[in-house]
Amino acid sequence: MSRMTHRMESAISLYRDGQYDAADDLVSHLLQTNPDDGKMQELHGIIRNAQGNLDGAIASLEYASLFIPLSLAGQCVLAQCYLAIGQIELANEIFRFLISQSRLTPSLLPLIAAGFTGLGNHQLALEACRRAAECEIDNGEPFFGIAHHMERLDYPLEMVVTELQKAIEIEPHRIRYRIKLISIRQRMGHHTEVQAIAAQIGLDQILALRCANSLEQLLSIYNDAGDDEKSKTCRIRICELEADDDEESTEREHR
Repeated sequence: MSRMTHRMESAISLYRDGQYDAADDLVSHLLQTNPDDGKMQELHGIIRNAQGNLDGAIASLEYASLFIPLSLAGQCVLAQCYLAIGQIELANEIFRFLISQSRLTPSLLPLIAAGFTGLGNHQLALEACRRAAECEIDNGEPFFGIAHHMERLDYPLEMVVTELQKAIEIEPHRIRYRIKLISIRQRMGHHTEVQAIAAQIGLDQILALRCANSLEQLLSIYNDAGDDEKSKTCRIRICELEADDDEESTEREHR
């Protein structure tokens, strides 16, 4: 293994460990003597994106593409950056190319789904989620995504419920899945099922919620069900969030 390859692998390891600044420093140093190394430039773009440096990421990735065909991961990052800065046509073109590929790393599919969601293309976002669900056996998120996009595309609500139940079965601790299922069941007028689902949510999960609307929704259900303990917990958590908001507002005013 050459010294350059070894140092590039070190940068990749730092990036995977979330040490983005250290990875950026190492790659920047290597590029001083090898500015036309396409692979190194691509890695620099990916790292810069992770740092939130969109302009820098785009510059590195576009420059890398002059020397090498970007990897699918590099193209996905570039599409994300284009979408974030409002270059909709460029982002759409790349995401459409990516979804057309038969072999995609499973980790890219949620990013592609998010890209199409940002583009307002729920049909292709749904396709990406379905493909991700075929790869994942221990993650409920693809099924949650399928349910979300099915709902946006006006699929029958029973089909949406089926996908949410799959997500809950895989990750029963994810309260977000249950709250979404509650919302769908409420739309269907299934009030008994709504109370049964809400009853499965623990006090610790309620206290971990950061969405006031979800807490208000649960509070109403628990009030109707006569569950005083969970109603009280919802009110406590709502008050905590309101206090946090007031504190943040005060801090902004004094800056």
